[in-house]
Amino acid sequence: AGSVRAGPGAGGDAPGGLLGLGEPEHDLHDFLDTFFMSRIALRFLAGNHVALFEQAQATEADRPTDRIGLIHTRCSPVQVVTHAVEDARTLCSREYGDAPTVVVHGNPRLTFAYVPSHLHHMVFELV
Repeated sequence: AGSVRAGPGAGGDAPGGLLGLGEPEHDLHDFLDTFFMSRIALRFLAGNHVALFEQAQATEADRPTDRIGLIHTRCSPVQVVTHAVEDARTLCSREYGDAPTVVVHGNPRLTFAYVPSHLHHMVFELV
């Protein structure tokens, strides 16, 4: 009769750890970093394409002057962070009945070109 043996990357005593490449934790970390960075890049490219197309189809009066696709040319980090904090506090209050107070410090007049949705997502997850 035949026998079953674990091959490379299948666990057991196969050398090379997870995915057959090296240390299991390092391999998994690298894989997930690459996966999520690719996902973010593809989502940005697709979303930016759609936003640019919609802006091109809009009339001159309806076309935003401070946006190029998803990029807001005058993004206020204080404003975006404040909205992210409010959203996180609302979710926290709904789920747990209370939310900590968060004070946002910064110059509300400071602006730079950035993707507000990315900043909002990062701050929301941190809060």
